Amino acid sequence: MKKIVLFVATVVLVSGCGKKSEELLDAYFGQKNEVVVLTDKITEISKSEKIYELSQPATVVGEEAAICLSLRGDFPLRHQPEMDAEFQRLMKGVEVFAQASSSDGKVLNFSNPMQSWSKYGNVLPEDELSACMRVKCGDEIPVGTKIKKIIVHSSAPISVWGIYWESSNAWDGIN
Repeated sequence: MKKIVLFVATVVLVSGCGKKSEELLDAYFGQKNEVVVLTDKITEISKSEKIYELSQPATVVGEEAAICLSLRGDFPLRHQPEMDAEFQRLMKGVEVFAQASSSDGKVLNFSNPMQSWSKYGNVLPEDELSACMRVKCGDEIPVGTKIKKIIVHSSAPISVWGIYWESSNAWDGIN
């Protein structure tokens, strides 16, 4: 325990508080995260498919894998009813659909978006509220799978700040 406290104190002193110190701590504890930004520009999602061919395939590093839409930044974590209200306001009742194709040709369907929040954003600098779609129940996406193509479309037009792929092993084995 003393070694862990000493390590954490060293990480904070050397890298300060922020994303870098989180990344160092994640690495120390064996947590893997992969984020691939598909676009970091304001994008309109509509009935027409947006297709993203990845020059370097994204890797599934854990049980969590998602395709996310960045809805806004500068939205500090708040009580759940406030988070829910802002998510609903930004989504405007629009349904979003996503698919990913693996390098072995398997097509994976992702479910309708759920709210996600990150202190250190993936598209925007901080306090990022996103809509993330996870693989639909029944579809399995094994660790190590390489994702080469992502397709996104929606029931009605919606503007987002960007789109990203994210995979993590942070919650592996937790039911």
